[in-house]
Amino acid sequence: MYTALERCKIWVYNMPPKKILIVDDDERLRNLYTELLRAEKFNVEGAENGERALALLQAGPLPDIILTGIVMHVIGGFDLIIKLKNDPRYKDIPIAMISHRGLPEDEKRARELNVLDFIPQYKTPPPEVIRRIKLLLGFQNSFTLMLSPDLSANRAFIDFLNTQQASHCKIDALKDITLEVKAGTQKGEFNITLIC
Repeated sequence: MYTALERCKIWVYNMPPKKILIVDDDERLRNLYTELLRAEKFNVEGAENGERALALLQAGPLPDIILTGIVMHVIGGFDLIIKLKNDPRYKDIPIAMISHRGLPEDEKRARELNVLDFIPQYKTPPPEVIRRIKLLLGFQNSFTLMLSPDLSANRAFIDFLNTQQASHCKIDALKDITLEVKAGTQKGEFNITLIC
């Protein structure tokens, strides 16, 4: 007989790994992220361009998320996204975009196409890219933040939070205050708890 905690652990360990499709013509980049994501126990496939990505999607099974570059031969990232959004079989697959250039106009276009995350490769270290992918897949829904109460804006925010919860944190100018931020059930909804 298993305890509730043991049953939960068994369920988590028996979950099939999330599948990620990486689309980029830079083989070194594809290999790097494939290796890092597989180390995190994800199932990863790679495609060198949008045409190959579409072939992999048609062959199935569908990925849980697509990480695509922008400039590629045959079918580039933006054209791939448009094709996916216009096909009912693929329109709901979450997409993140990684950009070698990180141009503001590319980010704007990505947002217009409802890309969930635009990642400028040149200023985003690989572990941060992996963290952001995991976040998009729902593997992290809470964060711990430290606020220094010696700044007036932080102090005002802490005072406001103190009025909103049952327990109050005594503010000490020399001691940081910890906030726990958890995603709520609705998009854009968060629960914030002061931890004294």
